[in-house]
Amino acid sequence: MRLLLAAAAGGAVLFGSIAAAEMRPLSGFDRVSASAGTQVEIAVGSGFSVDVRGANADRVVTRVAGGVLIIEPQRNWRWRGNTRPVVHVTMPDLRGLDASSGARIAASGVQARQISLESSSGAHLNVAGTCAAFVADASSGAHLDASSLRCEAGAVEASSGARVRVH
Repeated sequence: MRLLLAAAAGGAVLFGSIAAAEMRPLSGFDRVSASAGTQVEIAVGSGFSVDVRGANADRVVTRVAGGVLIIEPQRNWRWRGNTRPVVHVTMPDLRGLDASSGARIAASGVQARQISLESSSGAHLNVAGTCAAFVADASSGAHLDASSLRCEAGAVEASSGARVRVH
């Protein structure tokens, strides 16, 4: 009987940790800013979609201001030891990315005339695609990998222990 109760309790724990998925009705942005340890995957494609998947999805705040999709945890929430959900974004045009404070952004399918890339405070930014020109800035231990971004021209600045890779 104890074994059966333990198995039932274990099942309840597993059931309680099932990942959530939330579609967010957002559009009208061509730049993305992620902060405070959030994880973001971006695909340039047709239309807009913002889908937050994983445990603690309800702890991720998403909003659009001035053409920028802002992704951050709820106020006073810390990811310490908590599972981080992944924000999946599809957007038709990408002109800028900003990752800060340990956020992780991976963007693919970029086809831009000009794109601005910023990574700071231990964040990771990875970009793949093509562009005519880019400006990249990394600081304070951040990583910026644009080695799969094929561009005609670019300007790069790195400081305070940041690491940048470009094609």
